[in-house]
Amino acid sequence: MNNKSKQLICMGSIFLICLYGVTGAIDNSLGVPVVTHFIAMMVAFTFCLLLGWVFNKNNGGGFSEISESSSHKIYIAIMLTALMVRITVAYITDGAEADMSCFVGWSQIAAENSLATFYTAGHFADYPPGYIYVLALIGKAVNFLGIDPYGNFGKLLLAIPAITCDLILVHLAYNLGRKRGNFFGLGGALLVAFSPILLMDSVVWKQVDSVLIVLTILCFLALEKERFVASTVFYSLGVLMKPQILVVGPVFALGFLIPLLTKREGVYKAIKRLCGCGILSLCIIFTLSMPFKGSQSMLWLPMQYLGTVSFYSYASVNAANLFSMLGGNYVSSVEGFILTYAQWGWIFLLISTVALLWLFKKQIESGKIDLFLLGGFYLASAFCLMQSVHERYFMAAIFMLIFSFLKSGNLRLLSIFQMQSMVVLGNIILIYLYMNDSVRYSPLVFGSPLRILGGVQVLLIIILWWECFANCQGQNKKENQ
Repeated sequence: MNNKSKQLICMGSIFLICLYGVTGAIDNSLGVPVVTHFIAMMVAFTFCLLLGWVFNKNNGGGFSEISESSSHKIYIAIMLTALMVRITVAYITDGAEADMSCFVGWSQIAAENSLATFYTAGHFADYPPGYIYVLALIGKAVNFLGIDPYGNFGKLLLAIPAITCDLILVHLAYNLGRKRGNFFGLGGALLVAFSPILLMDSVVWKQVDSVLIVLTILCFLALEKERFVASTVFYSLGVLMKPQILVVGPVFALGFLIPLLTKREGVYKAIKRLCGCGILSLCIIFTLSMPFKGSQSMLWLPMQYLGTVSFYSYASVNAANLFSMLGGNYVSSVEGFILTYAQWGWIFLLISTVALLWLFKKQIESGKIDLFLLGGFYLASAFCLMQSVHERYFMAAIFMLIFSFLKSGNLRLLSIFQMQSMVVLGNIILIYLYMNDSVRYSPLVFGSPLRILGGVQVLLIIILWWECFANCQGQNKKENQ
């Protein structure tokens, strides 16, 4: 059996398991017969073999290029199918009970009261102002239409922002992939449109991680084109949506240095641009957060972020990562072995940052800079090796890697993406199915499954590091020949 056959079987098997998990979560909500699992498994297996074959065949020049008109028609069909699937699943599923209660409550509070009192009214609120604007609009729409916010249609409305961002992500993947040919563009669109982790997160769970993922991808697309103002706007909006985007800040900063390090501009111009974009970012964040200030101090937003972080001061918060593998799920981050979990987390982040700088240096030397690869590498490393990480944080890293694959055509990145998708989906489903049954103390979550998933994720991070270092070393060898 050749390497391509092994890769196709691996890809098909992974998506098979992923689709099985998604249908399992849907069945849990609806009581649908188990036969749907088998049907979804067969469909997923066939779909993944075909998609993997297309990528491999096209990469080897085995296909004549598809026409623009045909590509456009297939793309429209993918988008419409993805939309219909999402609307249907979002309508018939309940979402995660705890999160739905928060989103519905916040949307009604923001819609019916002044935003200035939102964070001082005494209720629990750990989301930054950015998404509260979105929830306020949904709350006003629910009240205007007179529908039950806890009913099926009300929950569908709550999923609309995430569904919209899913489709934007499909469009971005299609456009980037098309630079390598229409087959690559359509393959990228399929990978994103029917990604089990996106379906599970956006329409079954009804979370909003795809909103942050889209802003991160848009930020890096603009950064690679050296559209620094646009990149700063997207990054600043991401900070207002979810603070997790701050983790990719070092890669974002390195992107600003590319013109200087490639000797296309002087130090003065680079400093001027950095300062200007920094001021722009602060102005955006300050202006959009001001309506929520009310009677709070001028430093209320940083305090809000710090308060949220301290609220989840555990080694791991249901994430399949290193600390969960070691039994640290919902264990205080001040506990540990020799050093505390928090101290170990910062040490691992420092090591990851040094590795990031080395990879960036090698890319600069080779002249082949891939910020998506660097971003995926750094996010994946941070979320696997740091403390206080939630189960869904890893999604941004996964989609950074798939965009790197669409840009480079590196099929090994596709394989890593598939395997990490399996682990993250398994993690999300595990928490989703048991989050209404005292997750923190559930023997299932505390026991073997989460620790095994964490161990597999650590192994995949080692593989990712190996691939990134080998990739950069290979580029430099080719450059020196």
